[in-house]
Amino acid sequence: MGLFTYGNYGLLEKEPITKSQSLSLTPVFNTTLYQSIGLETGIFINEQFSIGAGVKYISGFFNTVSDIKQFDLDIRDPFTIKATENWTIQSANLINSLSFDSTVISRSQVDFGKHPGAAFSFGVFHSTGNFKMGAQLRDIGFIKWNGDKYSRSGVTTYSGIQINDLLTADKNIFNQITDTLKNLGTVKKSAENYKTSLRSRFIADMMYDLNNQFSIGASVLYRFNYFDPYWKVATAAVFSPSKIINLGSQVSFDRYENFNIGLFGALNISVAVSYTHLDVYKRQLCVSK
Repeated sequence: MGLFTYGNYGLLEKEPITKSQSLSLTPVFNTTLYQSIGLETGIFINEQFSIGAGVKYISGFFNTVSDIKQFDLDIRDPFTIKATENWTIQSANLINSLSFDSTVISRSQVDFGKHPGAAFSFGVFHSTGNFKMGAQLRDIGFIKWNGDKYSRSGVTTYSGIQINDLLTADKNIFNQITDTLKNLGTVKKSAENYKTSLRSRFIADMMYDLNNQFSIGASVLYRFNYFDPYWKVATAAVFSPSKIINLGSQVSFDRYENFNIGLFGALNISVAVSYTHLDVYKRQLCVSK
């Protein structure tokens, strides 16, 4: 911000550290929007263990991901800016153009199936009397994008304009400066097919029944992300005055030091179907035979 606030020379006066080193700019971003449809199923191995699995088909809407290996600005000379760059930005259905003086964001028409992907989930559940616990891995998958790549690599030096140029300048001098900067800052664009991973999640939880009405539990969430992983832990207490009513409270803490306290309630409603008449009909068939 100092470069834009004070200018090149002013920044040297305000921040002496830049006299011995360049400014390193390495922004990282990754944004994705997609739609999915899937199926999950579970199998009871015995009275204590059960396992589950799921699969999803994914249709990507848009994506933008950056890979900034190097982006340094050397401003130690008050009259010269030197940029050393080596970066790429991959985008599908979001960035329409990227240049030195502007970036056009234009999300194009969504084409279902143009950016396909798949995801898988696995889980296990264990119950022994009053104690229950489960663990699952969700959204292990990928999306294949049909998009574009924007990149720059190399060293660029801009020394401004000479005083003689100002003395003989006409009304188009500022347009000439702008054109010079654009030529120095040309961004390469090419079509590219690439693949991104989903932000997989690991979830583990447990519950212990103190008696028929009171239970305590805890859960852990970890979301895998190569540049910004996230975790959250929580504890809870549940009161069940009857088989259809659950009331409780929860306390949680996450990676960003957010501390939350909440209350919750649930109604457990089920529909029972009687097969009495069917069973009687079967007995009659057996007797007749």
